[in-house]
Amino acid sequence: MTSNNVVEMINTHKLNGGIVSLASVEPFRSSFHIEHLWTDPIVWTVPADISDATIEKILTTGALPPSSPESLARYVDMTDELIWSKWSENWFRHRLPFARPFFGCMALQTAVDIVAAGLATCHTPVSLISTLPDSVRCRVKAVELGEHARDVVLVTPKHLMSLKPFKAFCDKMTSYTRAAYSKSADLPTVGQPPAGIADHHCYDVASGKITGALPS
Repeated sequence: MTSNNVVEMINTHKLNGGIVSLASVEPFRSSFHIEHLWTDPIVWTVPADISDATIEKILTTGALPPSSPESLARYVDMTDELIWSKWSENWFRHRLPFARPFFGCMALQTAVDIVAAGLATCHTPVSLISTLPDSVRCRVKAVELGEHARDVVLVTPKHLMSLKPFKAFCDKMTSYTRAAYSKSADLPTVGQPPAGIADHHCYDVASGKITGALPS
């Protein structure tokens, strides 16, 4: 279920609230109470066996190095229902013009599973990485792009916030979610080079360590 689906269900009184991308709420700001929870960077997720040198060459030249794995020439095309799907499509089109949309899916977890199998690359919100099972985390690498992020918010109908029990519940949910997810939306900092060395970092998702610093 996407953010747009959740917002529609709140508007039609099928839900009393939800956690969604801020962009999905913009047309309905006047009728919603909105609490910002965290900012979720979008990273490029690749199979773990792709070398940092190969990633660096691709990001700096926009060309596929000879003898590169086929997975780099394929990407997972996410459903248009995702708020940032058009950004993802344009990123691949302009930054990796050699890559083609080889798979299509609606679930982010499924997209990462495809990458973990060594079949393609995809874009992933950082917060999803922290929830991956170890069997998947050890088979993917996250590349920080610093180009796009989604703001994640808790939304509820404004009129319900006048009910003290409901407001207390929302306040508790907001505090808990901010504490639980704000750190998970940050890429690991272990071994991070000094600021200004590079604009992109490659992360070994399994160990939580930077494996390389890449120029923009």
